[in-house]
Amino acid sequence: MADDQPKTTSGAIFNPRSAGTTGIGSTPPVEVGSGKPPRSRATGGSDTAILAVFTVLVLVAAGFMLYRLEAAALVDPVARAERGEVTASTDIALTQPDSMAKALALIDSDLPAGGYIESFRLAPDRINAIVVDPSGRRRTVAINPGMQLTSTDAGTADAEGLAPSDIPVDVPSKIIEQAQRRYGLQPGDLDYMVATIAPEPTWVAFWKQPLKDNLLVAQLDGSQLRRPGEPTP
Repeated sequence: MADDQPKTTSGAIFNPRSAGTTGIGSTPPVEVGSGKPPRSRATGGSDTAILAVFTVLVLVAAGFMLYRLEAAALVDPVARAERGEVTASTDIALTQPDSMAKALALIDSDLPAGGYIESFRLAPDRINAIVVDPSGRRRTVAINPGMQLTSTDAGTADAEGLAPSDIPVDVPSKIIEQAQRRYGLQPGDLDYMVATIAPEPTWVAFWKQPLKDNLLVAQLDGSQLRRPGEPTP
């Protein structure tokens, strides 16, 4: 009986999946990497432009913030005092009646009922006071032109003093004005003033210039302004 199977000359078994052959119903081999690579989009120029714009915006924002800070520092009362710009003739000086009234109100609110001021030192840029609570607790109080109050303990005391309301807020500015008119002492040269109760309620005022005859005394109400040793007006 004749063999109907096809024969090969080499005797190898026919395999349609063998490399380099294509059989019936087989899938043609796919050539890996045969397609063209995707075109990359050029981004160097746009990235540089974005970075430049961002840098400019940051610099503008920083400059604006610096301008705001500098402008605030120019008008900030505490900063002005630290730069030495506050004198008795300055609008925010603590020797001005309005500023002094606010400072005394701060002391009053910080002082328990029945407390008193043992000593009171007034400078254009700072108030320093020693206050005593009814319990005898003694404290030092400081107030700057920004109306910020700080307080520290200073032992105990048992003496007499002034209530915040006993210190007239308009007298220091009147003393400064009269000192200029009668003695030629300039408001900008005022160093400080002290309110004391011994031997009687009195103001003692000191000027930086001149170096001599720069001290005046007056009653707590501003009357009898004079140099020490002068006859009482």
